[in-house]
Amino acid sequence: MSNVCGYIAICHPFKAKTLCTIRNSYKAIFAVWICAGVISVPTAFVITEVEYFGGLPQCDLYVSSDIYARLFSLHLLLVVLCIPLVIMSAMYALTTQTLWWSISNAHKLKEAGEAGQGNGRVQTNYKQQEDINGRIQVIKMLIMVVAIFIICWAPVRVIAVCDVFGKIALSQDVKKHLNTAMAALAYSNSCLNPIIYCFMLKQFRRGFLHIISCGKHIDGPYTDRDRSSFSLKSANTGTESIADSSHM
Repeated sequence: MSNVCGYIAICHPFKAKTLCTIRNSYKAIFAVWICAGVISVPTAFVITEVEYFGGLPQCDLYVSSDIYARLFSLHLLLVVLCIPLVIMSAMYALTTQTLWWSISNAHKLKEAGEAGQGNGRVQTNYKQQEDINGRIQVIKMLIMVVAIFIICWAPVRVIAVCDVFGKIALSQDVKKHLNTAMAALAYSNSCLNPIIYCFMLKQFRRGFLHIISCGKHIDGPYTDRDRSSFSLKSANTGTESIADSSHM
């Protein structure tokens, strides 16, 4: 959902004012929960409690035939890895294209203004360079988010598919420890994204510090401009305030 919202905010800034509202956010969250519930229905029929060595109970895949096990593993591969990866890659690719186009335009404006004289022109060029650097930082962040998603989720899903198709031979004990490690890696993706945002987006850091300090941000007040930094202010560049949010 955040991928789509980010795409709308950057590529369609004027539509974002009407689409990216609190009311629509509640609707989207509700829809996501409904979809997650529907997608998870097969899990209720194939997961059961089994007893491993040492008498310790653990939830594991249990199906009546290899065909169902393979279908379920492919189902998880699609809904957990492939489909989200396709949506994420498409949204971020379009977002990156828009950002890159705005960087090209900003370079042209900067080059056109380098012939000017005076402190005002120097300050303008400095601000333009900051905007360019900010947009490049956002592009790097988007690439890193996709890469981290693949690193975290691909191993557990690919290994599961290979296992049910008999491509790898694993003992029950090894499989248990491997599944635990791969599951931990997969779920770590949820906590890694905020860390990426914090390190690469100045505006995210300011907003986070504003919340944990009860509104008393150490670098100064959190203004209305900060809250709306992800809305676009220029139809020509398309991403000025996005760049503002990512200055280091």
